[in-house]
Amino acid sequence: MKKPTILLLIFFLTILVPLMTNAEEVADLVLMNANVITVDAENTIAQAVAIKDSLILKVGSNQEMQAYVGTSTEVKNMNGLTITPGMIDAHSHLMYYGVGENDYVNLRGKDTKSIEDVVAKIAARVQEVEPGEWIMGDGFFQIERMVTIDDLDPVSPDNPVFLTSLGGHYGSCNSKALEIAGVDENTPDPVGGIIERDPVTGEPNGVLWNHPAMDVIRKYFPAPGVEALTYDVIWAQEDYMKAGYTSFQDVNVRGVSRVQAYIAARDSLKIRGYILYTIETTHEASVSLENLNQTPDSWLSLMGDKFLVDGQPPTAYTHEAHNGPSWDMPTWNPDTLKQVVKDLHSAGHQLAFHVIGDAAIDLVLEALEEALDETPRENHRHRLEHVFLPTEAAIQKMKELEVIVVLQPVALYTSGDFYISLFGTERAQRVNTVRSFLDAGVPVAFSTDYPTVILLHPKWNLWSSIARQTMGGTIISPEEAITIQEALY
Repeated sequence: MKKPTILLLIFFLTILVPLMTNAEEVADLVLMNANVITVDAENTIAQAVAIKDSLILKVGSNQEMQAYVGTSTEVKNMNGLTITPGMIDAHSHLMYYGVGENDYVNLRGKDTKSIEDVVAKIAARVQEVEPGEWIMGDGFFQIERMVTIDDLDPVSPDNPVFLTSLGGHYGSCNSKALEIAGVDENTPDPVGGIIERDPVTGEPNGVLWNHPAMDVIRKYFPAPGVEALTYDVIWAQEDYMKAGYTSFQDVNVRGVSRVQAYIAARDSLKIRGYILYTIETTHEASVSLENLNQTPDSWLSLMGDKFLVDGQPPTAYTHEAHNGPSWDMPTWNPDTLKQVVKDLHSAGHQLAFHVIGDAAIDLVLEALEEALDETPRENHRHRLEHVFLPTEAAIQKMKELEVIVVLQPVALYTSGDFYISLFGTERAQRVNTVRSFLDAGVPVAFSTDYPTVILLHPKWNLWSSIARQTMGGTIISPEEAITIQEALY
């Protein structure tokens, strides 16, 4: 069966201007003869759309829309093409995408599939910079193993190097970077992080797991300034628009300079933004409490905070062991996390939590339950992001606490085979259990996690939520599939 061509409307169908009968209500653009999926409460299918000042004026039949056609109106015959509302990406990293493409050595491309490819790109950058200058790379993915000092040192003896994996939860550095940071065999692992060591000598080998370990090195290299970050936002939004997104939620805005850059980009935004400030330390929690107010805005809102409670799947915090380098370690001390959650919740912030493993999910639900018992709050809209391995009891607790889950079904396609090898076939069936969440009455939002997940176009999420198929062709828990109508909603 031939798939219909999808024309993504870059306007919100949900922002409807009430119908006026006076002659002044002339549309700028009318799209006729279309299959308009409104995604309203009745799943209404309309035939035409009238648009004025970039907002939906009215949807209805071709005949009804004729009333809005004036001498200056552009009328397009869609010849039966489907029109949907503009998509909302509920968990994305728009700024980080721009930084990786513009400011760092780009390791995300299809031309970076091996250790040799990574090393070659770093060697090329060494030739372009002065000795002693930092070199940052971002986005290595699906290479045969982690990069170590043995790979990097020969090509970068005089330049400190720091590389981040696609998704940013683990990375690698060279000996020069370790030297600058004062990291040696006597340096303890930070809480929530792992400084990987040579099994014979005990000396660090340059591999760093989770943000606390990466921060030991990362605090020494120069981060992009506000001007560069502002450019990155304005640059990155173009690809989001091309994919049909009219709204994005950047859930990893770490540091005041990144907030400032978003504010500076606000008047240049063509799609709506919603950002959450990243909390990885008690200091960052204090910064949020003392300096960042919730700012709802028609184009750019800062509405709360984001915690990372475990790493990416290799360091998922789980109740039972898996095949990654760590399984029993959250990135926060549990008691500290609970206190910070109480502080931010009582201040009225919306809170989001990166949780992969079942133990991470349960820890956050305990923290939220304690915070809500101490300070009851309606419509708090706290969120769990990813939520890979929830138990049935955890799903019921999410419903009870009225939390939202934000999922990325597309990850089943891009990384599902890896999840099976990491967690085992049985546990991997619990990844992205969309049907179970919906049946339990838990609100679900879809998102790309781009560029952590390498596919931006919404068609991949829509298809993955129905097919639940990995790149290797394996179907993961087919009973968790949903309908295309549910997926689009």
